Amino acid sequence: GHLAGDIDGIQMALHLRARTDIPIVFFTGDDLRPLRERVGHLKRVAFLEKPSSVATLVSTMRQVLAEP
Repeated sequence: GHLAGDIDGIQMALHLRARTDIPIVFFTGDDLRPLRERVGHLKRVAFLEKPSSVATLVSTMRQVLAEP
């Protein structure tokens, strides 16, 4: 699903990134190409496609947390 209100995940990520360097993991069932085009330039961002295993999620989180 999407976030409540008029903001989507991409807008939320851009909003967060303007204020903090918190890692962001997009977890979506949608096509990743448009997502990567819009936010792929950001640092500490990862992308996962649904469905993904818990092991993949944990591995991705570790990887994005380790990025400078």
